[in-house]
Amino acid sequence: MNWFLESLQTNEQFLEVRRRFVIDTEKLKGYARFKQLAHVNRTCGFCGTQLQDKRKIFCDSRCRRSFNRRFSYFVVTWRQIRYRALRRDRWTCIKCGRRARQVDHIIPLALGGREFDVDNCQSLCRECHMRKTIREMQERRSRKTRERSN
Repeated sequence: MNWFLESLQTNEQFLEVRRRFVIDTEKLKGYARFKQLAHVNRTCGFCGTQLQDKRKIFCDSRCRRSFNRRFSYFVVTWRQIRYRALRRDRWTCIKCGRRARQVDHIIPLALGGREFDVDNCQSLCRECHMRKTIREMQERRSRKTRERSN
């Protein structure tokens, strides 16, 4: 089954597709519903005016562009999540206050953190990100050695 049909049938708001991007299923369902209603009722999918041509969904190119702009973000990529986290933190490192250029997961993916969750992301400068990564690697290494010794 392809990701489009699977996302229309799910009850979850976000559907993760091969760890590359995530689909906002509510927007996708709205997108499919609006297009279907416009086709059945012979009305413009954006403004709702009556259409004479059965094949058309929009009355003009302006309505088509507006509709596509409204529903353009049902596929969310890591780049968008990263930008939202940086913008939320005002492009400053939450640890030291310097300019942040990197985004880090608060709960690592290996420990069950969600990859495409803005609330699981924090803006960090390069130095703070390296320190946090090294600390997490050391903790993971010590956890593995404790598991082997038991």
